[in-house]
Amino acid sequence: MTSVPRSASPLFLSLCSLLPLILSLPALAADCVSYEEHQHWVSTVETVGQAKDNVVSGGLAYIADGPEGLLIVDVSDPSFPFEVGQVEIGGDATRLTLVGDFAYICIGSDGLAVVDATNPAGPSLVTTIATGAVTSDVDSFGSLLAVAVSTGEVRFYDAGTPGSLTLLGTVDTPGIANAVALSGSHAFVADGVSGLQVIDVSDPSTPLLVGNLGGLGVTQAVAVDAVAVDDATAYITAFDTGMYLIDVADPTQPTQIALVPMIGQGEMFGVAVSGDYAYVPTNTGAMHTVDVSDPPSSNIQASIRTPGGTVSIVEPFAFVSDQSYGMQIFSIQTPAVVSPLGSVDTPSWATRLWVEDDLAYVADHHGGLQIADVSDPATATLIGAVSLPGETRDVQVQGSVAYVANSSNGLQLVDVTDPTSPTLLGSAAVTGLAKGVAVSGNLAFVACDAAGLQVVDVSSPSSPFVVGVVDTPAFAVGVLTRNDLSDDLVFVADRQGGVHVVDVSTPSAPFIVGTVDTPGEAWAMQWAGDFLLVADDLQGVQVVDVTVPSAPSIAANIDIRGQTFDLAVVGDIAYVADNAGTIVVVDVSDPLDAMIVGGTEVSGSTTSVFATQGLVATCVGPFGLNLFPPQCGASTTVPGDDRVTSSFGNPSIEVFPNPFVESVTVRLRGETGVGSRLAVFDATGRRIRTLRGRDEAGFSPIVEWDGRDDVGRAVAPGMYFVRSEASSGWSTARVLRLR
Repeated sequence: MTSVPRSASPLFLSLCSLLPLILSLPALAADCVSYEEHQHWVSTVETVGQAKDNVVSGGLAYIADGPEGLLIVDVSDPSFPFEVGQVEIGGDATRLTLVGDFAYICIGSDGLAVVDATNPAGPSLVTTIATGAVTSDVDSFGSLLAVAVSTGEVRFYDAGTPGSLTLLGTVDTPGIANAVALSGSHAFVADGVSGLQVIDVSDPSTPLLVGNLGGLGVTQAVAVDAVAVDDATAYITAFDTGMYLIDVADPTQPTQIALVPMIGQGEMFGVAVSGDYAYVPTNTGAMHTVDVSDPPSSNIQASIRTPGGTVSIVEPFAFVSDQSYGMQIFSIQTPAVVSPLGSVDTPSWATRLWVEDDLAYVADHHGGLQIADVSDPATATLIGAVSLPGETRDVQVQGSVAYVANSSNGLQLVDVTDPTSPTLLGSAAVTGLAKGVAVSGNLAFVACDAAGLQVVDVSSPSSPFVVGVVDTPAFAVGVLTRNDLSDDLVFVADRQGGVHVVDVSTPSAPFIVGTVDTPGEAWAMQWAGDFLLVADDLQGVQVVDVTVPSAPSIAANIDIRGQTFDLAVVGDIAYVADNAGTIVVVDVSDPLDAMIVGGTEVSGSTTSVFATQGLVATCVGPFGLNLFPPQCGASTTVPGDDRVTSSFGNPSIEVFPNPFVESVTVRLRGETGVGSRLAVFDATGRRIRTLRGRDEAGFSPIVEWDGRDDVGRAVAPGMYFVRSEASSGWSTARVLRLR
C-alpha cells in the first residue's frame, strides 16, 4: 500500500486544473448545509477488469468490464450495489447496449458479442459477430442496432429476433466512427477529426449520409436529446476541447449552437443527457454537470471528481464507468456541490491542523507552524507563523501551547498566547520521526514512526523530556486519547500494524495491552461514542470496539472511495478525508449502522480534516486549507431499528439477535413465494451465502443463518447484509457478527 504522498502524482496534478472552477463557485451564506441535497459520491462497484461502459435498466447495471466480459450488478439500492452475474465473452468488452433481455457488446477486433441476460444471475454468450475491424461503439433504437467500426464504417442490424442479428446495411464515414447514437430515423456519428456525421436510416438497408459538421476537433462521444428528429439537439464531445451542442432539427444542415469549453481535460468518452442537464466525464478527473436548458447559454453548473469514462443517468443517480476504478455511483439530485466558504494558502504543504477559538493551527511541512484567523472563512488569512526545522507533521493545541510533531526534530512546544507572534518554548528529542501527537495534562504522546510511541513530560514547557517508550511492530503515525485520560489508555495508529491499545498508567513504563489488525493501514482515529473510528487507507473507515481493551475488535466498516487518511467527528457526524479529493460526510449516530450522508469536493488530495460545530477545515497539500460549512444537524436519512435497515415495495425483513455470535434468525414479511430470493452479502457486496433461490417453493418465512458461507466455512466477525428480493420489491438488513 502507498503512504501519504510528498510529491504530486500525475492524477493529482490533472485534478489541480479543476481548482479555478471549484473555487469560483459561490460561497454558502448559511451557517450549515445539507450535504445530502448536493451532488456527492454514493458507492463504488469494484470490478475485476476495467469498467469501460455501462447501461442501467430495471435496477440492474450492465457493465462492459474489459477482459472480464459482462458484469451484471444489482443497483436497485445504489448505496448497496452487489454483483448478480458475470460472463466472459472472449474479448475486451468496451461498449454495450441492451435490446430487451439481450446485451450487444463491442469486443474490439473480435467484433460484437451477443449475450442472453434473461437470467441476470446466469448470463450466457449466444454468439459473436465478426466485423473485420475494431468495433468502437454500439447503440440501439427499438430493434435497430447501429455498430460503429474504427475503419469508418457504421453497420445496421435487425435485432428483432432475440439473440440473432441480421445485417441490414452499411455506410462508410469519412473519419473513424468513434461513437454512434440512434434517434428515430437517423444515426449520429462522432467521426473523429471529421466531426459529426448524420445518417438517414429510415430504410436501414440503404443508409445514407445526409449531413455533416466539421471543424470540431477530434470528436469522441455523441448523445441525442430527441424524441422526434425534427426537434433535436446533438451533444458531441471533442478531445481536449469540450462539448458541442448541435442543432440537428434539419439533419441535412447540422448547425453549431454552442461550445461548452473543457480545454485541456483530455479524453471525453461519454456524454449523457437527462432533462435540462448533460453529464460529461473527462479523464482528467471530473464529471461535469452542464445546464443545457438554454442551449446557446449552456454552462457547467457542478463538477464532481471521478477518473472519467462513460456515464449513464437514472435520476437521481449517475453511473460512471471509471475503467480500473470500477463503476462509481453519484447522487445528482441537484446540479451543485457544496462549495467552500473560503480558503487559506500556506507557504509549503498543509499536512495536518487543529482548530480552536476561530484560529487554525497548521502543520505546514517545511513551512513550520502557520496560524490562520478563520473567524470569517470568506476572508480567512494567515496571521502568524514560527519557523521550525525539518518537516512539521502534526499539531495539537492545549491552552496557550501548541505541541508540534516535527519529524526528525522531535516534539516542539510553541507559545501561542499571541497568535500573531508565536515563539518556541522548548523541544524534546525523540527516537525516530515524530509523526503524530496527542496531549493530556502534563503528558504528550508522540507517534514516532518506526520507533513506536514515546511519552513526553511537558509539565515544564521549556524543558520537556521523554519519560517512556513502547515499541510498535510497524510505523506509528497517529495517536489518540480519551479527553481526560481517566482510563490510562492511549490508542496508536500503527499503519500496517493496525491499532494498539497502550496502558500508560505508569508513564515511564507504557505497554501494549491489546491490538486489532485492520485490513488496510491505520493512519488516524477519532471517537464515535464508545467506538473507535479508524482511517484505514484503502479499506475506508473501520469501526473498532474497544470495550475490552485487551481484545479490541472490528465491529463494522464504512466504505470510502479513495485512500482514507484522516477523519473528524462532531456529534453524530463524521467528516472523512480521502485522497480522491473529497470530504465524505457520514452519520455515525449508530456507528454499527453508519450511513453516508453526502460529501463535497476540495481543491486537491486531502490528508487531514478538523471539524467544529461551525466549521469544517481540510488540508489540501500545496493549496493550504479549504473551509466548509458543517452538516446541518444529523442526517435526514433516519436509520431504522436494529432489525430493518432499508426496503422498497412490499417485502420487509427482520434479523435477530443483532449483533449475533453463532447464528441469526431471519424473518420475512410480505411476498415470500416462488420468485423471491434471500441471500447474505459481505461488506464488499460479494454474495457469500444463498439462503433461498428464486425457484424454491414452500419456503418458510422464518430462516436461520448459521454464520457460514455457501461452502460451509464460518465467516469472520464483521458487518453483513441479508437481502430479500421479490417481484414486489426488496429489503436489506444489516447484521453484525461478533467474535
